[in-house]
This record gives sequence, structure tokens and C-alpha cells, in this order.
Amino acid sequence: MRTLPSLLVLGAAIFLGSMLPSSAQTQNEMNQQAWADFEKADKELNQVYQKALKSIDDDITRKKFVEAQKAWLKFRDAQGAFISDEMRGGSAEPLLLAGSYLTTTQARIVQLKKYLTPATEK
Repeated sequence: MRTLPSLLVLGAAIFLGSMLPSSAQTQNEMNQQAWADFEKADKELNQVYQKALKSIDDDITRKKFVEAQKAWLKFRDAQGAFISDEMRGGSAEPLLLAGSYLTTTQARIVQLKKYLTPATEK
């Protein structure tokens, strides 16, 4: 039964549709915009990650933090593959993949910001 994935895809499409500029009309344009949005979030994630990493003084804790981030990246990729599989081979597959990456990355940014102190947020 693929009801849950279908609902996830529908929800993702609605969410992404609300984020896309009105000028994105073709599937290709929507795909490009979705990837641009993800790349922007990914850049922010990398900045927040570096700040959080620098704020960790203990070597053992730092190593665990790096390992957690590596595991998270594997999760993000696997989650994206699962979500986008609903449109496997279709022109909307990249849109769903980028949308999944975007929402997962935005959630990770929120998580990592919790590790920042007011001094490291700048």
C-alpha cells in the first residue's frame, strides 16, 4: 500500500508549491528553483555546523559531533531517496528530492542552532 508515501508526496508538492516563485511555470523551472532553495539552505547549514563545531572544546565531544553529522547526511540522502521514489523516473522526481533535502536540512539547522551560545551565533 502506497497511501502514506502518496500523502507525503502530496504534502511536499503543496509545501513546495507555496515556496516557489510564481514565475516558475515549467517542471524544469520548478526543479531548478527547488534545488536553488536547497543549496541556499545547505550553505546556511554548513555555516551553522562550522560555528557549532568550533564552539566544542572537548576533542571526544567534537569527534562525536562530527560522526553525528555524517550519520545525519546519510539519513538526509536516504530520506530523500525514499520520498522521491514516489515519482521514480518522472520529471517531478528531482523536485521531490530537492524538497525533501530542503525540509530535512532546515530542521537540522534548527537542531544545530541549539548548540550555539550567543557568542558563537555571530
